[in-house]
Amino acid sequence: MKSKYFYFVFQESRSDPDLCDYVTYGIKVAPDDDRSVCCDSISDVSLSEPALAALVRRCNELELSPIHLRDVVEDFLAR
Repeated sequence: MKSKYFYFVFQESRSDPDLCDYVTYGIKVAPDDDRSVCCDSISDVSLSEPALAALVRRCNELELSPIHLRDVVEDFLAR
């Protein structure tokens, strides 16, 4: 059975008085049949796009339900 959801990395620019401007990456999840509609997103997860891309690949491979996304990101950040 094909997953009903698709996870992807998104990039955003942020500004912090102590850090200046920086680029960070987050995760979005969308229905697989309409990826233009966002079901959920978590901003500013990581400064490393490759690390977050690996997590997103895993979410897609394991067909993660969006209800578990926040727990998965919390575990990712605790590493």
